[in-house]
Amino acid sequence: MGRYARPRRPVPSSEPPHRGRGRPPVISVEERRLRLFDTAEAVFQSHGYAASSIDEISRIAGMSKATVYRWFANKEALFSGLVEHRGVELLDNCAKVEAGWPPATALESFLRRVARTVLSPRVVGLLRLVISEAPHCPEVARSFQRKSAERCQSIIATLLAQDPALVEDRDALGEVASLLYGAAITELQLRLLLGQGESPTGPLIDERVRRAIAACLARTL
Repeated sequence: MGRYARPRRPVPSSEPPHRGRGRPPVISVEERRLRLFDTAEAVFQSHGYAASSIDEISRIAGMSKATVYRWFANKEALFSGLVEHRGVELLDNCAKVEAGWPPATALESFLRRVARTVLSPRVVGLLRLVISEAPHCPEVARSFQRKSAERCQSIIATLLAQDPALVEDRDALGEVASLLYGAAITELQLRLLLGQGESPTGPLIDERVRRAIAACLARTL
């Protein structure tokens, strides 16, 4: 499988920030893990998975290799942990559904949040990396798919189920959710993955979502 071209991303500097006198601030274990993930993501996208190393990632993150290996047995485990974290993070950022809103309104709001997140340069770059490494780390790719696109489609199906007028065939909720996600997001995402054009603006995404809903739920609008 050919490699996708990876956009060069700036790698965080290995130079520690200048501090005045006194003891440096203490950061939590969770904050250190997040710093490691951010650094690993930047290094993987800048150099590619194969050319990256735990040595370089730990040095740039400003932590010892022993600390990294305490959390992750090897580079593949770190990559898997990063993808897992980003998948959960993506869903957490999108999954809020406004209580009390009509299902159709909540559906449009949710789809707009998902589209703006999934079509952002950061997520597109990560997805390109996941795809390029899928032959070597297939379970990582499957995990990212489950925790992002498939989970989002499940939420869409749940919103559709709240209003019987949206989908007449109750057995088709999952299929309609998949079609709606695809119409709103997948085509634009594929273009970005192939390097065709720039990330769409907010108004363009909103219009795309409205058209997707109108097309997939035409009989109920």
